[in-house]
Amino acid sequence: MKLYKGFLLSTIIVLLVFNGWIWQQVYFQTLAEPAIYFLNIGQGDSQLISFPSVKILIDGGRDQRVLSELDKVLPDFDDNIIDLVILTHPDSDHFGGLIEVLKNYKVGAFVSNGQLGKGKKFKELQKTLVNSNLRAINILTGDKIRYQDYLIRIISPDLVALNKDNKNEASIVLLLEVNGNKVLLTGDIGFETENRLLQEYDLKSDILKVAHHGSRFSSGREFIEQVNPRISVIEVGKNPYGHPHPQVLEILASANSTIYRTDVDGTIKIILDKK
Repeated sequence: MKLYKGFLLSTIIVLLVFNGWIWQQVYFQTLAEPAIYFLNIGQGDSQLISFPSVKILIDGGRDQRVLSELDKVLPDFDDNIIDLVILTHPDSDHFGGLIEVLKNYKVGAFVSNGQLGKGKKFKELQKTLVNSNLRAINILTGDKIRYQDYLIRIISPDLVALNKDNKNEASIVLLLEVNGNKVLLTGDIGFETENRLLQEYDLKSDILKVAHHGSRFSSGREFIEQVNPRISVIEVGKNPYGHPHPQVLEILASANSTIYRTDVDGTIKIILDKK
C-alpha cells in the first residue's frame, strides 16, 4: 500500500481543489460560514463538511438515500460538485451510498485508508472509481488536509491498526479545526483505538461524532471525559443492534453533552463560526 507523507498529501489536495472546474465554483459561489452536516441516511454514517467553495463528504451511508440528503443541503449552482470524498473504512453502511455519489457528482479525489472490503457491493465501488477516472489517495496518522485557515488532522489509523483484521478499529479518525472549534469524527472505532488515542493526543473537542452509531463497544467513559464534547451527534437509524446503547447515552449525559440523533432530529447542521 502506498502512503503519502502529510505535507505531500496536503499539497496534492490543495492543488486538486483549485484545478479546472473548481475555479468555476470558486468564482460563482458566495462566501458562507463553514459548517458540518450530519446527514440523516438511516443506519450508517455520512457527514458533509462545507467550507466556502469546497465540499468534503465523509462516508455515504448504505444506499442512495445520501443523494436526497445532499440535494437538500447543497446550493443549486454547485450541487453536482464534491471536492473530496473520504471513506473511513470499507463497511457497507459507510461506502454503499458512495457508489451513487460517484455516479451523480463531479468528485475531485477519493480518499481512504487503503483497506479493501468484501462482496459484490465493494467490487461495484471499485469499478465505479475506475470508470470515474478518479485519483485515489491513501491516508494515515499524521497526514493533514488544509484549506485556507481550516485544518483536518488525521489521527488514526496507524500502521498497526491497518495490519489488524478489524476494519472498525482501522477507521479513519479526523480532527477538524475551524475558527477555534474542534470537531472529532470517529468512524466506527472501539475501545482499543479510543484508549490508544487517549495516550497520544489531546482529544478535547467541541463536537463529537459518536463512534459506531452509539455501540456499547465504543464511547468509553474515560474517552468521553477527555473529549468533553459540548455537542454529541449519533448517526443512527432503525437497527437490530441496540444502537444507541443506553450506557452510551448515560455516559454522554453525565459529561453534560447535548445529544442529537439523526433518527430523532433528522439531518443536523452545525455552523462552525467563531462564536
